[in-house]
Amino acid sequence: MKVLNITISPANRTGFSNLQKAFDYITAEKDCCEAFIHLERGVYEGQFYFDGYRKESGLPPVKLHIKGDGSAKTLITGCLCATLPFSTSLDGTSFEKRGTFRSYTLFVSGPEVEMENITIQNTAGLQPPAGCGKEVGQAVALYADAAIMHCRHIALKGFQDTLFTAPLPLAERQPGGFKGPREKTERIPSVQVYDHCYIEGTVDFIYGGAGVLFNHCSIFVKKQQESIVCYIAAPSADVPAEIPEGALVPDVYQAGYVFYKCRIDGDAVVPVYLGRPWRPYGRCAYIKCRIGRVIQEAGWDNWHNPENEKKCCFAEYHNTGAGSVAAGNRRAFGSQLDRSHAYALVALFSIYK
Repeated sequence: MKVLNITISPANRTGFSNLQKAFDYITAEKDCCEAFIHLERGVYEGQFYFDGYRKESGLPPVKLHIKGDGSAKTLITGCLCATLPFSTSLDGTSFEKRGTFRSYTLFVSGPEVEMENITIQNTAGLQPPAGCGKEVGQAVALYADAAIMHCRHIALKGFQDTLFTAPLPLAERQPGGFKGPREKTERIPSVQVYDHCYIEGTVDFIYGGAGVLFNHCSIFVKKQQESIVCYIAAPSADVPAEIPEGALVPDVYQAGYVFYKCRIDGDAVVPVYLGRPWRPYGRCAYIKCRIGRVIQEAGWDNWHNPENEKKCCFAEYHNTGAGSVAAGNRRAFGSQLDRSHAYALVALFSIYK
């Protein structure tokens, strides 16, 4: 089996100047099992897609590694959003709403994906000419669909729905709501780790069904011009986590979101919540994080359904800062973990770090 090493340069010094062409080359190589991409400093603008599962072609899967020259030097950028039209005909005469899951800047999938030292952004929420303006709705920067996903020193920038951590829920709430790369495929469980990353956004800007550890990350809630409520996390789970008898935690695929030693801050002037359940059994925990005063005293939101409070698992342990329980804030619901439970959640991800 072949291992590919590719360097991409905006100046075309290396034979590749286009990230998508490099992705296409890798997925067409029938003997490739692993690929390493060095993405040199520069700006890579457009919409980019990589599916390392290669199920449609019948070829063996490919592991992907992408390394940039630094999050301040290597930028992958796009400007698509849910409200823009999407062409449904080859001649470009028929259109429909693009929707959330076709708005991504970068889609990466496969058995394993590693990325480091890159910024990935979706500028659709910016005012023209840099973006599409504030009335854009969802605009995904990174659609993370790999079975194992590891990001180090990555900056993810956007507004609503910045980071989607697959898989999708089992069923959509609105017809056509899941139109995109994984609309009609099986839901593959995913474990993801984000180490020392920066993630910014406004509404539900970290969401999805993966088991995810955010380790020493900086989470920033951005200021919006209109008066909307902001939510950091929107984890989804369709069914209760199956916790073995005598165990403290579910398996890693059902762990939901675990924020460990993260810094939570922002310049938003509207109400901001730590999270809300995208599906009834969503799970989310903030452990030893520094939570700024940007967070509402209530902490959690039930997504307009009090029944969600009985099913979701939202929790905290030993957080500090003006937005924490330690500062006297009273949470609307959720729980405070004990030490053993909190560290057991973090330990679930140890083999993936």
